[in-house]
Amino acid sequence: MSLRIFSAGALTTLLAACGGNMSPEPDGELIECAIGAGAQFEPVCTMEHVSADELVIHHPGGGFRRFLRDDQNPVQLIAADGAQGLEYVENETHAEFALDNEKYRAETRLLEFSANE
Repeated sequence: MSLRIFSAGALTTLLAACGGNMSPEPDGELIECAIGAGAQFEPVCTMEHVSADELVIHHPGGGFRRFLRDDQNPVQLIAADGAQGLEYVENETHAEFALDNEKYRAETRLLEFSANE
C-alpha cells in the first residue's frame, strides 16, 4: 500500500512540475492585435526585433508570426516563412497589417529597424 501512495504522490509532483514550467514572456513592445476571425484589437501581442532585418510578433496563446524588413521601404514589412497575402496600411503615426485572420496595429516608430541591431 505504501508503494501505491508513493507512486501517486510522485505522479502528482511530476504533473505539477510540468504545468509550472512556462516559457518567459518575450522581450519587446506591447502592440494591438486581433487574432482570429471576428476578434477585436487588444494590446496583447508583443513585437520583438530579433535582428536588423527581422521581427517576431508573439501572440498571447504562444503562437507567433515572423516578418522581414522590406529593403525598398524600411518601415514596410514582408511576411516570412512563405506566408502570402500581407495587407499593409500606414499613416503618419500607425501602421495596420493583416495576414489571414490575424490583424496587427503598431506605432510606425516601432516598425523602424535600427542598423545597430
